[in-house]
Amino acid sequence: MARIDGGSLDARDDRRSGFCLRLSENGDRYGGGSGSCGRAPWRPGRSTLIAWVAGERLLVAGAVPAGVARGQAELVDGRRVAFDTVAGPRYRGRYAGKLRFFLAALPIADPRDDEAVGLLAVRFFDSDGTLLGSAGGQREGALIGRRQVLLRERGKGRSITVLAETRRRVVPTPLVADRVEDLTCLFVRTRTGSGSGGSSSSCHEPGPNRPALLAFPESGCGGVRTVIAGFVGDAVTAVRLRLGSGRLREVRTRTLRDPQGGEHRYLATTVPRGEAVRSIRAVGARAGYELAEPPSGLPCLSSTGFFLISYLLNEESDGEPRPPAGDEQVVAEVAGHRLLVRDAGEERLCVGIDRLLADGSDSASMLVARDRMPGAGRRGPPPPTAHEFLNHDTRARASRGRARPRGSWCAP
Repeated sequence: MARIDGGSLDARDDRRSGFCLRLSENGDRYGGGSGSCGRAPWRPGRSTLIAWVAGERLLVAGAVPAGVARGQAELVDGRRVAFDTVAGPRYRGRYAGKLRFFLAALPIADPRDDEAVGLLAVRFFDSDGTLLGSAGGQREGALIGRRQVLLRERGKGRSITVLAETRRRVVPTPLVADRVEDLTCLFVRTRTGSGSGGSSSSCHEPGPNRPALLAFPESGCGGVRTVIAGFVGDAVTAVRLRLGSGRLREVRTRTLRDPQGGEHRYLATTVPRGEAVRSIRAVGARAGYELAEPPSGLPCLSSTGFFLISYLLNEESDGEPRPPAGDEQVVAEVAGHRLLVRDAGEERLCVGIDRLLADGSDSASMLVARDRMPGAGRRGPPPPTAHEFLNHDTRARASRGRARPRGSWCAP
């Protein structure tokens, strides 16, 4: 569909996978490249964006609706690179004439960022220069500025580091097609003497979503102690760890300030060498769960899967209810239950059955368009209305023996 020096883009239709794109690096003997399969982006506001690091360049490619004549990539250092789209006459599939294609080579603006490598956003315009849509380099966003080291644990060629970082991501809305927002994140990185390792992150996004306790363990191995890190609610002044020996260890939480001056309470601490961690509890809020984290010195095995299951099954509370404030609206009533909605600001809605949550964890980004709702654009029934969702959720929970229906339905 498109060719440049060093790369090529091909498109095909697949009965099982849908519309597929393949970005290939020319001359790479290992067949380097990237691909994507899914719904074709022929509707306004949609796009498919794929990227591949080829040496000292970043190849970006994709497909857009036929009305898009050109694009512009924005890098984190402020540089912008414009490119034209092409008709791709060699594509004769189901969406021929409804799509255009693009392929461009960009400089790598931030080699520290393993995911986005400095690509912040790609904007799409028609022939008159009107903005039609945008896409982000990565769902998690691009790294902005320098990371701040909050904690580092080292021993015998291995390390665990907790860093604070700001990431900027593209979140289009009906009114602002290229809207961006900043996230404040805790980034946990592990490294070994052999050069291998891994990483994980948790982020605070704009809006009211502030769970009282969401801390994750990173297992220590050999001479490295286990590290526990994560965000906590504004009211949480400390956490209590129940160790394997039965002893309680109280750790004070700290405050992290983002570039805009916002405050974020967090936890970053080590566990005494040789100790396991049975559970974690918040001081200042009703929150806690079992961890069952093994002691350091054991073989390094990932406990992420077990931890998530333990967290979901053993969390003591699904959140404190939010007292009525007059900004709630009842959008549906079924079988004596109400679907409540409130505007949480920052382009977000909070949704709940019979109650809303005080920590804002029932909030999510507003939908950009109805065609992005679950089930839209596919054969079958349309997405549920508020009445249908509430009625279905009430019956489903009642069938599982729940005396009180609760829950929310959100879409990115």
